Amino acid sequence: MTVLADETDRPAPRRTVVEIKTPGIDKAIWMIRMGNYNGATVVLEYHLENSPEDKNVMELLAVCYEQEKQYDKLIALYRRQMTQQTPDFQFLENFGHIHLLSGDIDSAEVYFYRALNIWDKQKQTLGPIAEKYHLFGQYRREKIFIDSARIRYGNPSLMALHMGDALAAMQEFGPATLEYLTCLEKDSTVVAAGEKKISDLIKFQNSVDTVLAILAKKIDDRPNNRALLSIYGMALMERDGYDEAFAFYRRQDSLQNKSGGELIHFMRECGRRGHNDYKIKAGEYLLTAHPQSAFRSLARLELAEAYIKTNQFNPAENLYTAVLEDSSRFGDRYEALLRSGLLYKNHMNKPAQARINFQIILKDRPGTRQSDEATSALADIYVGERRFDSAIVKYESLLDGRLKDDKLEAVEFALARIFMFTGNFKEAVTRLRRMMNSHPRGLYVNDAIQFTLIIDETADQYPDQMDLFSSAEYFHHVGENDSLEYYLRKICRVEIPTLAPLSYYHLANLYRNQDRRQETIAAVDSLAANYPQSYYMPLGLKLKADLLWTDDNTRQEAKNLYRDLLEKYGSYPFAAEIRELLRREIETKQI
Repeated sequence: MTVLADETDRPAPRRTVVEIKTPGIDKAIWMIRMGNYNGATVVLEYHLENSPEDKNVMELLAVCYEQEKQYDKLIALYRRQMTQQTPDFQFLENFGHIHLLSGDIDSAEVYFYRALNIWDKQKQTLGPIAEKYHLFGQYRREKIFIDSARIRYGNPSLMALHMGDALAAMQEFGPATLEYLTCLEKDSTVVAAGEKKISDLIKFQNSVDTVLAILAKKIDDRPNNRALLSIYGMALMERDGYDEAFAFYRRQDSLQNKSGGELIHFMRECGRRGHNDYKIKAGEYLLTAHPQSAFRSLARLELAEAYIKTNQFNPAENLYTAVLEDSSRFGDRYEALLRSGLLYKNHMNKPAQARINFQIILKDRPGTRQSDEATSALADIYVGERRFDSAIVKYESLLDGRLKDDKLEAVEFALARIFMFTGNFKEAVTRLRRMMNSHPRGLYVNDAIQFTLIIDETADQYPDQMDLFSSAEYFHHVGENDSLEYYLRKICRVEIPTLAPLSYYHLANLYRNQDRRQETIAAVDSLAANYPQSYYMPLGLKLKADLLWTDDNTRQEAKNLYRDLLEKYGSYPFAAEIRELLRREIETKQI
C-alpha cells in the first residue's frame, strides 16, 4: 500500500522529468546540494527504473530518502542492493543504522552483529556502531554488543571508552571508571581521552565518591602512573577535600625526590579554583621544606600572586625582591620585575617605582611579552597622570601586529577611550567601529557598542552632558570614586535617556562595592522607576537581587526577583548565572 500511495503522489513530477528530457545525475547532485531532496528523489527514481543496478544512483537516492525520513523506501533500496552484491562491513553498519532511525531496534541489531562477524580490525573500527547504540539511548544493548566483540576477538579491553560511556549512562560509575582506567595504560591519545572521561565523572556529586575509592585503590597498585596520580589529586579537590589533596601532593612530592614540582601543580590548581588560602599554604611549605629547590623562583612567583589576591601586598613585594636578588634564571628575574611593577601600579599606589621597573624592562627586553605588558602598563600610568599624548604614543607602539588578538583588542579599546576622555568623540567613535570590525566577537564589543550609541545620540545634542559623561568614565577608569560619584549624580539629575540609565547603574555598582546597601537599592529603584524600558534596568534589578540574597531576611524577595528576571529577561547574559544559583538552592534544601 505504501508504494502505491507514493506512486500516486508523484505523477506531476514524473511527467516533468520527461518533459525536460531526463536531466542527468549532475542535476540531481546539484538539487541535493541545494537541499531540494524531493526534486532529486524524482530524478533519481526515474534513473533507477532505467538503470536498476547503478550503484551511484542508489547511493544518491539513499541520501535523499534519509533526509526525507522515508525509511521504508530506504530499507527497500538497501534490500535491493543486497540482492546485487555481497554486503561488506560498511554496508551492514549503515543498514543497521537505518533500522535504528526507523525505530526497528531488533532488526538493527541483526545487521550490527553481522558486521561484527566480518570485522577486520586492520580496516575498520567498531566504535561507530557503539556510538549509534549510545545516540539512541540503547546503553544496555551497547554494553552487550561490546561484550560480544570482546569475547569473539579475545580482547577484554576492546572499546574501553565506549564501554565506560555505556556504563556511566546506566549510572554504574564504578565499572565505568575501571573501563576508563584501562586507557591510561595505552597510547597517548587514548590516555588523554580516559583522563577526560574520569574527570567528567568526578564533577558529578553522585559519582565522585565511587570514583575516588577506585582511584585510591589503583594508586596502591600503580604508584608511578602519572596520569592516575594527577586524576586522583584533581578528584580530591573537586570534592573540596583540599586538606586531603594537600597531604596527597606532599606525599607525592616526597616520592618524587622532594623536587617541589608536585606542589607547584597543586598551587596552580588551587589558584585556578579560587582557593588561594591553600595555594599560600602549599607555597609556604615548599619554600620552607625545599629551600634549594629548582622550583624556588617559580614557587615565589606563584605564592606572590596568591598573596596579592588576598590583599597581602607587602609579603608579595618581598617575594618579588627575593627572586630579583637570588634567581639564576634570567627570565624569572624580569618576570618578577614586571609583576612587582604591576603590584606597585595597581595595588600599592607607587607609580614612580612602577615606572622604573617598566622602563628597565623596555630597555633590556624589547620585543618580548614582558616589554609589551610594561608598555601597556606605562601607558595606563600616563592616563592616570592625564598625560594623554604620551599614553597614545605608548599604546600605538603596540599596534605593529605582534600582539595576540585579545591583547590587540584591549589596546585598541584603551586608545578609543583616551579620545573619549579628551572630548574627541568623533575620533573615539571611529576607533571603536574599527575595533568592532576587527574583533567582532571580542571582549570589549558590548562596551564599544554602548559607547558608540551614547556618543552618536548625545554628543551633538548635549555636548555639556557628554563632557560630564566622559569625566565620569575617566574617574571610573582611574578608580577615583569620590569624583566618579560626583559626576554620576550630576548626570542622573539631568535625566537624559541616553546617559542617565547607565549612570544610575554605575552608581548602584559603586555603592555596592562600598557596602552602601540602602543607597545601592535606592539607585536601582530610581533606575527602574524612571527608565523601565532601559537595557540597564534588568541589570540593575539583578544587582539588587544579589544584594537581597545575602540577607536571610530578604532572601525570598531576592528569589522572587530572580524568577521575574528569568521570565521577562531570559536572553540577558545573567540568565545562566541565576538558573545555576536557584538550582544549587534547591539541591541544598533537598540534602
